[in-house]
Amino acid sequence: EAIIFLDENKKMIFQNNTFKLLFTNLDDVIETDQVSCYFSQIDHIQKETHLKSNVADDHPFLMSFKQTNFRQNKYFFISLKDLKNIKEKEFIIQSQRTQIVEQNKFSFLGEMAAGIAHEINNPLTVIYSTNLLFEKELTNKSISSQKLIELINKSKKQIVKITDIITSLRNLSSGMNTTEQNNFSLTEVIKEAISLAKVRDRSKTIIFQFYPKKEFSIFGNRGEILQVFINLLKNSIDELEKDTAPWITIKIIE
Repeated sequence: EAIIFLDENKKMIFQNNTFKLLFTNLDDVIETDQVSCYFSQIDHIQKETHLKSNVADDHPFLMSFKQTNFRQNKYFFISLKDLKNIKEKEFIIQSQRTQIVEQNKFSFLGEMAAGIAHEINNPLTVIYSTNLLFEKELTNKSISSQKLIELINKSKKQIVKITDIITSLRNLSSGMNTTEQNNFSLTEVIKEAISLAKVRDRSKTIIFQFYPKKEFSIFGNRGEILQVFINLLKNSIDELEKDTAPWITIKIIE
């Protein structure tokens, strides 16, 4: 730490070697707005401040400023702990964390996309087959109103399934790219998580049950909460791979 001791006229009484290395001129420290304002206003304060030093123009320090009195004389003690290396290390660590998070996001989305492509292909096949049958029946002019409604409903059911998967994936992807927090429906998020998690169930034997007591809203980052539920469901699915009668139940309990 750089340390200086001043009398009531701000004249130097003591300075250590660290202070001499960091600063050429005492006025460069005590006359700055970050320091001078405390001489007549406060007895003691500790805060982060930025000063021009021999190392950097915007050098971060943890400053401890203390006023003391001895034999009716006023003195000032100032210590400056160098935070530059700490700040640089924090920046590196945060950059590495951000990079890891981004890599995990792409890995997660890639894994989901592979399963979703297969999951969407199945209802598309059903829709295509239904339309072929619909076309054949119309050509033969033998289709009844009831049969027509059945074929239409069958296609609509598959379209809704595809729409739900795409909507859930879009919400997940957009949520991963923002840190915005707001109120959202936890009920809808869990439904979307289940929709995407079913892709992970390769055996298609797991029974998913969700019992929302009522519409339930929370505050936070929607994309992150969605990913949390998907991860929980993925872990559950992996544990149930060898189970003969697998089921997953989610309940919202107040």
